[in-house]
Amino acid sequence: MADVFISYRHVNPDQQLAAELAKYLAQHGVTYFIDTEIRISKNWSEVIERELKAAKSLIVLLSEDSIRSDMVRLEVKLASQFKKQIFPVRLGYEGAFPYDLAAYLDFIEWRLWKPNEPFAPICAAILDGLEDGPTKNGIEPSPEALRRLNEVTELRGAPLPSADPRLETGALQLNSPFYVRRADDERVERLVLRPLDEIR
Repeated sequence: MADVFISYRHVNPDQQLAAELAKYLAQHGVTYFIDTEIRISKNWSEVIERELKAAKSLIVLLSEDSIRSDMVRLEVKLASQFKKQIFPVRLGYEGAFPYDLAAYLDFIEWRLWKPNEPFAPICAAILDGLEDGPTKNGIEPSPEALRRLNEVTELRGAPLPSADPRLETGALQLNSPFYVRRADDERVERLVLRPLDEIR
């Protein structure tokens, strides 16, 4: 079983950086699991859960694409449930995390990689952290970070699977997932829709 589980989405630059990270870890004697090593005919979901449970740490590459990935989100959730050390690496994305990811990651120190920068310093920071353990930062997302989250998910027609209460402000819209319908709502609707001659 591997020391480290690498979580990422199969898009670029995510998968290129995941491969670079895997190579860097191997050169420094750290064993890793990456999903490209799942053999044909194997039940991938069982393999993922088994490898994640056995690993000491999860390294998750977080981009505009990967924060919408059900699989990446599940891997973070499982790592948290299994009490694994988590290393979040933002790939050019500085916005807020979706609500479910934020619950697991907002209090963990992360690293930011910017496009066209070398990735080796991030790899070195992860290697150092594997021995030291993650630190907490406790930073709440700013309004700008939440706006960026909305921009890369909801406004692109890729809504997240569950509603994020941080994106709701002011009075609730009737179609809001947080609006609770009451019996009085239905009574008022019936009265409003009655023909005028019935009211007189």
